[in-house]
Amino acid sequence: MGIFAVRCYFKTMIFPLPILGVFSLIIPLSVKFRVNSLVVIGLFFLADLSGGIDQLTGRSFSSVGHWAHVGGMLTGIGFAALLSLGSEAADERHLDIADTALDTGVGIKAGRASLHRILEKDPDTTEALLSLARMESRFHACEEARLAYARCIEVLAPSNPERAASLFEEYFRRYPSCLEARLQYRLTPHLFMRGNLQLSARTLEVLVASPDTPPEIAEKSLFQLGKVYEAMGLAEQSRDVYRRYAGRYPDSVVSAKARSKAEGTA
Repeated sequence: MGIFAVRCYFKTMIFPLPILGVFSLIIPLSVKFRVNSLVVIGLFFLADLSGGIDQLTGRSFSSVGHWAHVGGMLTGIGFAALLSLGSEAADERHLDIADTALDTGVGIKAGRASLHRILEKDPDTTEALLSLARMESRFHACEEARLAYARCIEVLAPSNPERAASLFEEYFRRYPSCLEARLQYRLTPHLFMRGNLQLSARTLEVLVASPDTPPEIAEKSLFQLGKVYEAMGLAEQSRDVYRRYAGRYPDSVVSAKARSKAEGTA
């Protein structure tokens, strides 16, 4: 309870109050009360403190270890403070404020301020970046939201490429443009595995055509584009891509494979 009081101080608990008394076992009607968890923990603490005082003054001969409970809770609070769990709780609380604002459309200004507080401490907090991107693009596209999406995807890609690819799909619906070339190429196989062949092909086409794409990425993208067209059942376009690849990169280790696919012999 002591650790919970520090780490989850903002959480609420729901208590159902049966309207029909024992008959609520048959007809489950109840009024639900939402109470801050600190109120519940505080009541437990006060009950133990009162019981402990009664034992000291001789007004109670209960065998309950009230002072052990009090000491345990204070120890938990001390450990939580030592481990800086309150800082994590504050960040989570700010995210909760922002998510509530995003879901309800109420308190957007406060939600935005909460997200900026988190990002001032750590600019790469993915959940805060994602909430900010969704909040700022709620009604219209804007550069701040686009950059937040891009940074969130970039941070997630090394450890969770599947989720990064999913967020790129969300990003692309709002901002139909590719990300940095190396990051975009890294996401393409995951788009393919998710079954989004159309978006996979679209991003590879952009990588192949863009003059800003590094040469090695452009080469890999062209070959992958042929494979995606194959999977889409676009045989003629696929052969044309393999033909271009074999002519453009004759010394590649997969050039012979590209030539055979272009000729329809592979």
